[in-house]
Amino acid sequence: PSSNNVSPAVGNRNQALTSSSNAVPTIAAVGNRNQQVIPSSNNVSTGHNQQVIPPSNNSSRKTILLVDEVDVLFGQSYYGQTYNQVAQLQDQAVSALLRRIWMERDSKLNFRGVQQWPEYVALISKYSEWRIIIDTEVKAMCSDVLHYNEPPYVFNEKTSKIGYSSHDSIDYEMVYGYRTAFAYLAESESRGDAILNNVLYLRVLTSQFSYANINPFRILGVSGTLNALSNREKDAILKMGVDIYSYIPSVYGSSKFSFDRSGRGIALEKTLESYFLTLGQLIKEKIDEGRAVVVFFESYERLQKFQSSAYGRQIKNKNVLSSSISTEHKNYVIKRAMHVGQVTLATSIFGRGTDFFCKDQKLEQNGGSFIIQTFLSLEKSEEVQIQGRTARQGKKGGYGMILLIPDLVDSFELEPDSLTNIAHADIYDHLDALRQKKYALHLDTMEENLTLANQRDAVSQKYLNVLAQGKVSEAVQCLHDVYAQIPSHGVDSAVDCHFLIDVSGSMSNRVSGGKSQLRVAKDGINHIISNVLDANRGDTFSLMSFSNAHSDLYHMQPVEDKTSLMNVVNSLRADGGTYLFTAFIKKLKQVLSTIEEGSQQFLFVFTDGAAHDDDLFGQLKALIDQIPETGFKCILAGVGLQLGHYRDQLEALAASGKMELIFFESTDQISDAFDVAAEAIVELTSGYIS
Repeated sequence: PSSNNVSPAVGNRNQALTSSSNAVPTIAAVGNRNQQVIPSSNNVSTGHNQQVIPPSNNSSRKTILLVDEVDVLFGQSYYGQTYNQVAQLQDQAVSALLRRIWMERDSKLNFRGVQQWPEYVALISKYSEWRIIIDTEVKAMCSDVLHYNEPPYVFNEKTSKIGYSSHDSIDYEMVYGYRTAFAYLAESESRGDAILNNVLYLRVLTSQFSYANINPFRILGVSGTLNALSNREKDAILKMGVDIYSYIPSVYGSSKFSFDRSGRGIALEKTLESYFLTLGQLIKEKIDEGRAVVVFFESYERLQKFQSSAYGRQIKNKNVLSSSISTEHKNYVIKRAMHVGQVTLATSIFGRGTDFFCKDQKLEQNGGSFIIQTFLSLEKSEEVQIQGRTARQGKKGGYGMILLIPDLVDSFELEPDSLTNIAHADIYDHLDALRQKKYALHLDTMEENLTLANQRDAVSQKYLNVLAQGKVSEAVQCLHDVYAQIPSHGVDSAVDCHFLIDVSGSMSNRVSGGKSQLRVAKDGINHIISNVLDANRGDTFSLMSFSNAHSDLYHMQPVEDKTSLMNVVNSLRADGGTYLFTAFIKKLKQVLSTIEEGSQQFLFVFTDGAAHDDDLFGQLKALIDQIPETGFKCILAGVGLQLGHYRDQLEALAASGKMELIFFESTDQISDAFDVAAEAIVELTSGYIS
């Protein structure tokens, strides 16, 4: 689809925005992208016995994006995220591999081990031209099988379908990667294979479209939380073309909402026991006043813990509002919530858009309903939404917060005693400031995500364009580019680690602390062997040293016996000159000749001096240019001021981008160079470079 004619809601279940009725509604009207008047749709007629003429497909038609609750634009499912188009490849080879991974889930799965399975070999043999896709998806399978019940799923006995909580209901069309396939396999162990029809397939990602790249002619929105937006959020909205705001007062007059934020309206508790005790006491107090109470919990797990506690069990006339209950029961609970003496325990998702309307006159006479929030929202707009579940349409209502200090410590990275010395009257403002600081970091992350989402969007648009033009070979390459944009699936990939280490005479020089340069380098390698490389993952270790000549000590040695490997490292001695280029050529040829398809390679070259054999520059550069674009990381680390006069030559070697060059002026920074190596290996094994 072209960027100026995209239907904003098509195929996007995450944009099913909920409506709300707030005490003080505000409208965000939106900017003119093209400063034109939207024409009326004269070609559409409606009415009894009249035919509705479908809209024209003319690309000149304008599109309008309607937004209910402007803060949804900054939700984790929209801003900085992508809508992912996925094709399904159903094949017996895929089904067999998924079943094998499920059966082996309790063993330590690693990609290199899976590559040896006959099920993998059969699949890759059948679709050999799509190896990058197969391997990426198999890594995702290995990761997802460990988390198949995250998030928790619901199995529908009547339809034999698995669903997930979405907003305030269960969505049986939603799929969480391969977790859903493994959830079906889990259920099949007690229900039989009949439920597995059409659910075991390979997911082929074909495109990722950035939600923020929807480019309508107008954006029109209505929101009750416009005044809760931060300046950063307003700046982001302005970038989208939203530049007009209109605030409209409530038709019901002044709000009758009450929140004693400086007094009894907020309570902090140190333990879960006292937290539940205080919550139970406040509920009882409000029920004794003849009011209705709705308690919002951040998670269903916390709700269940309170409900099963001694204080929760004492509460009479209580209902639970969660996404797992049926629509009929949900409507019943919402309708009952605003009656005298009724207690409703709800998860946070119902704090947005749920219409708890009060028709009980006695409840109104007693002060209206009372809302209790048991967690501090990261986003101020969520808190405003929860507060808006009471005092609706001119009615009375109250609000209070009961917070658990360990939750605040964990969520906002506080010292355990940091809240004890703050005056109670200042607690809310202090927490609000902490929230704003944390949310600013959250927005930074979202901006980074947006940059990545836009990059993926550009690659996807290119793929669709060449595909539509029938350019098959280009489309194949573009689809590979789409997969190159996919972030890590979190599964550890084995890595072949190769070290080329300078042991020339200058490496015997001492650094601060008395150790020789070579000793510091050996400590760095041994740290990587001991703490970074993993035998279970299938990592291998190679070591070549060089001075006047080079010594090939290990090549792709498994790392089961780490002590033996470190003993060889410790045996290195410093002597002779620096014949870097000769050794580099030898090592790089060795690595390039032994690469297995789909493997991860890491080559780390370390030197402290100028090469005596730089006449081999052209030969080495030609070899570096042969390093594969993916699955290979090469770093040359140079330490010491004497490198300065041939730094330009080394930078020329790295000009192609196939090798990363890092310099440290002081020999005291040798350990920093090996820290860089360790971090690079961790990235490779985590799948960030694939």
